[in-house]
Amino acid sequence: MRGEHNLALASALPQPAPAREVPPAPHLRPLPSSPPADDPGRRNRSFFDRYWRHGTHERDQLWRAWWHDGYAQVLTWAGPLRGQRVLNVFAGLGEDAHMLAQHGADVVALDFAAEGLRQAARVEGSRPAWLCADATRLPLAAQSFDLVVAVNGLCHTDKPAVLAEFRRVLRPGGRILLLEVMRYPHLAMVGRWFEPYRKHAPHRHVSVGEIEELAQPFAGLQQRQFFVLSVLTAMLLRLPLGPRLVQPLHRAAIRADRRLMRWLPWLRHIAYLSAVELQA
Repeated sequence: MRGEHNLALASALPQPAPAREVPPAPHLRPLPSSPPADDPGRRNRSFFDRYWRHGTHERDQLWRAWWHDGYAQVLTWAGPLRGQRVLNVFAGLGEDAHMLAQHGADVVALDFAAEGLRQAARVEGSRPAWLCADATRLPLAAQSFDLVVAVNGLCHTDKPAVLAEFRRVLRPGGRILLLEVMRYPHLAMVGRWFEPYRKHAPHRHVSVGEIEELAQPFAGLQQRQFFVLSVLTAMLLRLPLGPRLVQPLHRAAIRADRRLMRWLPWLRHIAYLSAVELQA
């Protein structure tokens, strides 16, 4: 059966706690198409509904391949996923949710933009449960997940509020795994001025120091940063002939980055990507 019929939460998903009660969702419930004017997420939500409507972008495919080292670190920290209840927030088109499910996790994938979830649910053999909701107000029961995984979405949100919600839904000893773009990658800062999505979906990227501040309510923190030189070659990959002409140079830059980050740990402050583990 095609995944388009899997728009409901799995029957085993815990119901919201009474204080946070929401109507049961027999199917994917999109947020209102016209949120209140004072809703701080209104512009982001409408933008991402339009963005995901076009399916996977070449830009996203390039980025996911480039971020391989970051994903590998997250999966290493996650450990065996079979039988684990995992909440994937900022799910977008569902690539991360499908990956986690393929590793055996019982996945609920959540995003506030319904369009991406609709497309994700149409993937043949789709197994995650899909939920359209706001990460600052999760309609999920407390202590109902073993792991929360979020990729490049915290930068669009009220970070402390979202992390507090992640803590609330985690079982004792649960963990949050994040992949986030950093605030001060010097080479990328140039490219951001030419980023076509910059005005439509404002980003508030993290720094090493901010990650440490955000981690204060948690029992433990691990973080590892990636990519300095390969930021430039990744930008060149987006040129018309970039994938063909720049790919060998890009792979060499990634190898050089791995050495640089081992030899010069202070470079983490100007790296591009951060993998973060927070222990509840």
